Amino acid sequence: MPAAQWLPAALLLSAALALGPVALRLERQGKRLAQRVDAATDAAAQDIAARGISIRIARGGRGRPHAWASALLRVPMDQKLAHVVPVPLVLAAGVVMAAAVLWVVRIFLPLPATIALAATVLVLVPRGIFGWEQDRYRDALFAQLPDAIEIVVSATRAGLPVAEAFRGIVREMPKPISHEFGRVMNEIALGVPSDEALMGVHDRTGLSEFAIFAVTIGIQGKSGGRLTESIQNLAEVVRQRITVAARARALAAEAKLSARVISVMPIAGGVMMEFLHPGYLAPLIDDPRGRNMLVVGVGSLVTGTLMIRRMIAGVTRE
Repeated sequence: MPAAQWLPAALLLSAALALGPVALRLERQGKRLAQRVDAATDAAAQDIAARGISIRIARGGRGRPHAWASALLRVPMDQKLAHVVPVPLVLAAGVVMAAAVLWVVRIFLPLPATIALAATVLVLVPRGIFGWEQDRYRDALFAQLPDAIEIVVSATRAGLPVAEAFRGIVREMPKPISHEFGRVMNEIALGVPSDEALMGVHDRTGLSEFAIFAVTIGIQGKSGGRLTESIQNLAEVVRQRITVAARARALAAEAKLSARVISVMPIAGGVMMEFLHPGYLAPLIDDPRGRNMLVVGVGSLVTGTLMIRRMIAGVTRE
């Protein structure tokens, strides 16, 4: 086999193997840096709050290439607790999978098509892992939000300010919502209004309930009115949405099972036929026409599976 066909795969595989120790070291350095930054931010916020200085923070954006890369891979940049798998290991997994695809598929496809497929896998694998982490984090916040709102309702009924209610959430609620409200309290200590700090949670997580919560508090702060009833109604709405979402997931379980069966049946049928009649699938590998048919079949199967999953996910989110 010409060296031009296996050299790119060998280079990618070598890079993937070398990236593991480097990724672990970078992850440790990132954790130490994040701990130092958190400690410095908390100390600065306490000092500013003690002196009574109000500082408005300008919300600056990241660089455009950095933002594009984050949007492409769905990296939860401002959600430290969302990361189940360290970011360098996720990227390393993408490189390893791309190298494996490049090593295997080079037999069936021309080199340019193989490289394009490997590049697609290099993007889709981290995107899928990061998307799963974001969905998991959002679901946890969504489930804890009604209890957090009830704490705010109880505090406002007792005559306490909203900021003190937020401190109660930080003290009494588990993570991740206590962590998010801790960030809200740090921003409030730096001079950011309560509604803008809550809107920041919406910007980071995409949960519309935090935006509604922020608008409710902002309107009450500017025009007055009974905050308790509005927030309590919001808590009831969130609880109803959680119930509806649970029912939707239960109804979608049958569709998910059907999708998995449909996806596995061609593979199981082919393996069974090869076991009963050895050499039955040989034309799919030996004959160029069989290779083309195999590539089209696998591509159609993967595309159909992804479409079914996306349709089910879209229905359960509505």
